[in-house]
Amino acid sequence: MARVMFVDDDVDTLAMFKKCVELFGHQAVTARNSQEAMHLAEAQDLDVVFVDLYLCEASGLDIVGSLRNSVRTSRTPVYVLSAGSEYELGSQLGLAGANAFLQKPVRLQSLLNTISLCMSTSVPTVSVASVC
Repeated sequence: MARVMFVDDDVDTLAMFKKCVELFGHQAVTARNSQEAMHLAEAQDLDVVFVDLYLCEASGLDIVGSLRNSVRTSRTPVYVLSAGSEYELGSQLGLAGANAFLQKPVRLQSLLNTISLCMSTSVPTVSVASVC
């Protein structure tokens, strides 16, 4: 079982992600903004974090940077989610410290594969590649 955090300002999206991963035996933690995300990340041992790129009050890349700058979460795998294109972001993902990019809508199998990958290996920091 993995402890997974989702950061998104859309409550319906958070509810969907939470329900999907919990159906497969994982524990989901959800945050609607950067402050909530950092508070939860500091308080829990997370196996992987998924952060929406476009939030109302902050960029998902800012959250990725904050997670990387925290001793507790500096090595936690972080994946950026967006309906946009990975190519639009260029090197910003890697510079912020994201492990990879997943395009929305995220297929359930891609999400589960990513979680499994994080649980089975030491995911390298700052390698940007889409997970299919």
